[in-house]
Amino acid sequence: MSAKTGVNPHNQDAEDLYQEIITKTVQILRDLSSSSPKSEIKNFKQYVGRIGTNVCVNFIRAKSPARWRLQNN
Repeated sequence: MSAKTGVNPHNQDAEDLYQEIITKTVQILRDLSSSSPKSEIKNFKQYVGRIGTNVCVNFIRAKSPARWRLQNN
C-alpha cells in the first residue's frame, strides 16, 4: 500500500477506509477554518489517529454487527 495515495490493489477495504479518513479529516479542517477562532486542534497527529480509529471501528461494527453486540454485552 502506498501511504501517499491510499492505493492497495490487494485490499479494497483498506483503500476505502484510507479515503474515508482523508475525507473526514479534510471536512473537519474546512469546518474549523469557517468556525470561530476559538476552535483549534492542539495535537493534529493524535486527532487524525482518533479519526482513523473511529472509521475502522465503524467499519468492523458494520461488517459484523452480531459480533459487536456480543462483545459489548
